[in-house]
Amino acid sequence: KDSAIINKLRSSGAEIYIGHRRENINNVDLVVYTAAIPSDNPELLEAKEKNIALMDRAEFLGQIMKGHKYSVGISGTHGKTTCTSMLSHITLADNLDPTILVGGELDAIGGNFRIGNSEYFLTEACEYKRSFLKFYPYIGIVLNIDSDHLDCYKDINEIADTFLQFSKLIPEDGYLIGFSDDIRVNEILSKVNCNTLSYGFNDAANVTAKNIHFNQNGCATFDVYKDNKNLFNLTLNVPGRHNILNALASICVSLIFNIPKEDIIEGLSKCKGAHKRFEYKGETNGVT
Repeated sequence: KDSAIINKLRSSGAEIYIGHRRENINNVDLVVYTAAIPSDNPELLEAKEKNIALMDRAEFLGQIMKGHKYSVGISGTHGKTTCTSMLSHITLADNLDPTILVGGELDAIGGNFRIGNSEYFLTEACEYKRSFLKFYPYIGIVLNIDSDHLDCYKDINEIADTFLQFSKLIPEDGYLIGFSDDIRVNEILSKVNCNTLSYGFNDAANVTAKNIHFNQNGCATFDVYKDNKNLFNLTLNVPGRHNILNALASICVSLIFNIPKEDIIEGLSKCKGAHKRFEYKGETNGVT
């Protein structure tokens, strides 16, 4: 259906069809489809009959990632969109000119994508139907591992094993960032061949948050520590303890990229999250 994102694509020169019909596949070199598209989709069938090259979105995205030296894949059962949004704000504050793909609408980039002209590439890495196994991450983040997408996984152990496979895609000189309070993520951190950086609320994690306070809107102020050294103080613009963790994950990437603390603080303070993610809409009769 029509949307702001569709309009943005139209204004960039894309020809958009609303609804799926065989006749839409005309004068086409390549058909890209998402994992959610069923095998009996009329456009997919038409492409097969015409012997047009087919590629699923994850493979297509992987090919784009290949062209960037510093590609970051943000994975996990929860928090991918928010963490990607935070990292987007930080890299924009540092003028890294990143290419960004986020699974929600982010005001800072005017939608769900941004085309940059640098070696930096940020994308969510979704485990649905094992899509992220077609990626080429230089840095991988595993935010958490929980039971989800049980239409294509038999149990939590199979899910955890797939996240391990994703983590093993990272080259030896790359980095895996993981939430070490999560027992399954912690196990993966010990099994990969690349550099690792852990974050969490426990003192054993490399990057931690201490002296945490929440304001009346539930937004946290805290000190960021790396290896027990106080780096800086930070106030978030999104509520909740879970968003401290999303911020710590994005800070880990920032430290690898040697982003100055001033840009990390500025980026995270400006980040109000993507739309439809615990979004503040206003206050009526004293009710937020």
